[in-house]
Amino acid sequence: PETYFPGVYTAEESEPVTALRGQVITGVDLSIPAGGSLQGTVTDTAGVPLASGGVYARHELQSWLQATASLAADGTYTLVGLSPGGWDLEVSSAGLATAVTTEAVDVGEDAAVVGQDFTLGPEGSIEGQILGLGEPLPDVTVRAYPIDDGADAYVDTVADGTFVLGTLATGSYRIHVSPDEDRVLAGYLCGGSVCASSGDADPFEVVEGAVLDLGTVALPTAAVIEGFVTVRETGRPLDRIYV
Repeated sequence: PETYFPGVYTAEESEPVTALRGQVITGVDLSIPAGGSLQGTVTDTAGVPLASGGVYARHELQSWLQATASLAADGTYTLVGLSPGGWDLEVSSAGLATAVTTEAVDVGEDAAVVGQDFTLGPEGSIEGQILGLGEPLPDVTVRAYPIDDGADAYVDTVADGTFVLGTLATGSYRIHVSPDEDRVLAGYLCGGSVCASSGDADPFEVVEGAVLDLGTVALPTAAVIEGFVTVRETGRPLDRIYV
């Protein structure tokens, strides 16, 4: 794990080492601890161990501290070299809904935490087509945010404006669209249009193993403000002016 002199986990606990120009400092020895570990088993809803997939971990306070582990043939995983503190876990396997921890898993200093098991169910999905300016819109980022705890997911629309958002767990989601087109509004889907606030967004219910079809979603055209920027005294047009 990330370690600071003289063998501590945080910069706040570390001891400074002062060196003058040309000076050689000796005895600055650092013993790196093994760190903590997390272990568990991942199965499907029938209790069958999953032999493919992975577990991703991120420290809840120091987000740059991350760790990954692949699932073994018997569905087990082991995350090693973890610094003390809470860790958020995300578990995925192809064709199944991604699972995340609702609360960070606490890992003590050099402690081995076992029994962090997960069950992955069939994925739910959301599909549809995005239109703008009367035509299908490609390259629109469609993102599903879980209203409760869970992992968000996103995908870009293809040439005909269609999209399929998979690997979604059962639950309620807010849908945000970000067009790659300035003349079309971005925002959360609400009441057949888009709105800026997530609090006004419509909830969309996803059920494991089922497809939620949004049909065709026509995004509203953005308002346009036009004008000229000139020098007041002469009326000369100015270019490269940011408005």
